[in-house]
Amino acid sequence: IADPKDRIDRTLLSGKKFGYIIQDTAASKDVIEDNLYYWKDEIIDEYHALEAKGDAATDAEWGALYRKMKTPHNNDFDAYGNFWYEYKDLSKGKATVKSLGARKAKAQNPVVSIANGALMMTVGSRTTVFSPNGTNYRYIWPSLSPDKTRVLYYVSGVGAFVADLKGNIVAELGAVRAPKWLGNNVVVGMHDTDNGEVVTASEIVAVDLAGNRQVLTDDSMIAMYPHASADGSKIAFSTIDGEAYIIDINNK
Repeated sequence: IADPKDRIDRTLLSGKKFGYIIQDTAASKDVIEDNLYYWKDEIIDEYHALEAKGDAATDAEWGALYRKMKTPHNNDFDAYGNFWYEYKDLSKGKATVKSLGARKAKAQNPVVSIANGALMMTVGSRTTVFSPNGTNYRYIWPSLSPDKTRVLYYVSGVGAFVADLKGNIVAELGAVRAPKWLGNNVVVGMHDTDNGEVVTASEIVAVDLAGNRQVLTDDSMIAMYPHASADGSKIAFSTIDGEAYIIDINNK
């Protein structure tokens, strides 16, 4: 495959309808991240790991990822062809409605998702636009806090924010990309810079909702895409060289 990274970006991550419509040129990084959200986590992690390697990532590695992403559902090309891929996560942004019969419906937690750059919220079978910063921005990386009371998200070109379930912004976190919850009151993410082609520096940062910021890695590595453990005791991240690290923390 000639330039498989470009093939992934143009054919799977740049068009509308979650990236399916093939484009002549790759979309912006934010649009690609928006469409990448609708793939399973293992695809997202593999894409980010190769992207972090920059020129060190080989065509063979990108080609393997491209072929994996093109795998049809249940490996049945005749039935699913190029519209339902095995590694797409069709549950993201979609509500599943089950009949409750005569039983009383229980309260349901909201689900946040991205649709064409807009931040959406689904409660039960109803999905509505939930874009606290307005509808003129592109939103990426949404997640609900562990206690289900606040929404973390990133506005492309602006920064990370936290809002309550009514859409009131309760915290402006600044340049914290790929943000993840660490408990209910702290967010971890990366602060990265690039030269237009590859990432040249990146550090893992933690920010509480009051805006207090702490850098968790030093400049001896390019640290990217952190993930916090469910109990808030550890943060895992990868480097541009493909190495993985775990930070043990005290989040009391």
